Amino acid sequence: MNWKTKARITRCCARVPKSERCYRFIQKHFGRLSDDPQSRLNPTVALVAMLRKHQRVLAGRYLEVGTGHVPVVPVGLFLAGAREVWTYDLNRRLDPEMTLGMLAWLAEHGDHVTNLFSPFADSSEVKARLGRLRGIKDVAGLLEVANIRYVAPADAARTGLPDRSVDCHFSVTTLEHVAPEALIGVFREARRILAPGGVAIHLIDPSDHFQHTDASITKINFLRFTETDWRSIAGNHFAYCNRLRASDYARLFSEAGFSIADEQRVVDQDGVALLQRAFPVDVRFSGYTDMDLCTTEYTVALT
Repeated sequence: MNWKTKARITRCCARVPKSERCYRFIQKHFGRLSDDPQSRLNPTVALVAMLRKHQRVLAGRYLEVGTGHVPVVPVGLFLAGAREVWTYDLNRRLDPEMTLGMLAWLAEHGDHVTNLFSPFADSSEVKARLGRLRGIKDVAGLLEVANIRYVAPADAARTGLPDRSVDCHFSVTTLEHVAPEALIGVFREARRILAPGGVAIHLIDPSDHFQHTDASITKINFLRFTETDWRSIAGNHFAYCNRLRASDYARLFSEAGFSIADEQRVVDQDGVALLQRAFPVDVRFSGYTDMDLCTTEYTVALT
């Protein structure tokens, strides 16, 4: 879909009554919204791998920022051995039909799912947990069996959880949709609730999200717009991206009291080549390196 058309659709949906229902219908029937969990299972495995790399026990207590429509990551963490997952979302978007579709997919592809997690968790335990998910008839049953606490609408900057009560604070492609002024509150809260030895792990997508469905534009296309123009294009809760670069996130983490224990960046080389051919970026981004501007995947572990 042409990115300008998609931008217009998000703006229109944001203005109509029952906007959430309208946008979900469009996304399910014409967009990328699906009960197939594969696109979220792979980041879940990356999260688990990062935990193992830093010698964290998987059987801990987790807090997710941004549940979305289907709780794939909390369920994946349950399969890997999590004791409890709290998942907070500013909007109550969890879709019962799609969630049950995800469970059906997991049951049908049990061997594949077990193989995904087997490098990090005991295969027999993964299979046993998959077995506990079979036959679940509703979301309430899933949340009970998997020990997932779904809190929405809710503010991840004000969780209400006790100090030092969470072993891992995490998100998967969520932070880029949060306003910078709100992010500092989220991370100060993370600092408060993380237990000694705890870790925050965040998988961030700093690319232009319109490019996900329109390959005719680049992953850095949105950097050419002024802040005013960008707000007019994508200044609604269905399309908002803060356009922060990896170095901006690193600064926010530091301001909240975190140190970066590990980071992984994927740099879009096509974008770098464009910048070297004088691709125009807004003055807001004039002080950034080409590599920073073109970092389109950013995974970070904080302590």
